[in-house]
Amino acid sequence: MPHLLEKLKRPKEENLRCDFHSHIYTNYREEANKWFFEPGNRDLKWLVETCLRKEISCLGIANFLDQNYEFWTKEEQIKKLPYNWKVYQDNRITYIETEEKRQLYLIKSEEIPTDKGHVLLVGGVAGKNIKARSLEEVLDSAENLGLIKIADHPYTRFPGFKGIGKYLEEYKEKIDALEWNANLYLGNRRLRKTNKNVIANSHSHKPKDIGNAYTIFPCCSLNFENGEKFIDSLKKNIRERNFVVKKGHNPLTSIVHHFFMNLLYHILIKLGWKKLIE
Repeated sequence: MPHLLEKLKRPKEENLRCDFHSHIYTNYREEANKWFFEPGNRDLKWLVETCLRKEISCLGIANFLDQNYEFWTKEEQIKKLPYNWKVYQDNRITYIETEEKRQLYLIKSEEIPTDKGHVLLVGGVAGKNIKARSLEEVLDSAENLGLIKIADHPYTRFPGFKGIGKYLEEYKEKIDALEWNANLYLGNRRLRKTNKNVIANSHSHKPKDIGNAYTIFPCCSLNFENGEKFIDSLKKNIRERNFVVKKGHNPLTSIVHHFFMNLLYHILIKLGWKKLIE
């Protein structure tokens, strides 16, 4: 059991490297690890070490109408961390510090499918997902909660991966940033010509791809009093364009793997075999 902190700690580094859009796996659930579907570790200590090895200091664990963030940050996971690690947790953030004083901030993201395409909401409340409804209703709900509203992969038109690009002008006042997405080799081209805020995320579905694209924020401009104020300060920095993006790509093998895992997952649900992977 790690030492539990009463206050959130500031980073020791000058900059925070943030990947706000990682699902870690296509299917995070432990049952998926028992079959051939998605083998891999489902342990929080391992995830922390994976992020730090990739030099990511803030990870947005993305829910997709599920409990992905809640799975990785639940009490059972926290209790299994080493006794000489430190943890702070409130309903908007989970902070973990290793024995070597290395730090990781975990926050909740939600990728929401709306009637007009996907949006990514960053900084959600643990245990409370925003319902998939119309784009306007989702954005209004997110604004009421103070979340960061990102048009993820905005110009893609693939089924199940559709962005809201054609509606950006209509909703430009409600969107904080567009996303440069590491899964897209051609789909990011239109972002080069935009005058809107553009941040970079990995949109990873394999742990090794975490941090293949990320956004850097200066820590001196961020508020680390608690999770809510941290999210507020991130949002302020995005709106003021006080960040630097680091663009990269996920391997094509990872992208293809996610496509087939997602396809297989939906086939099993249609066949009534959902219990195999949940």
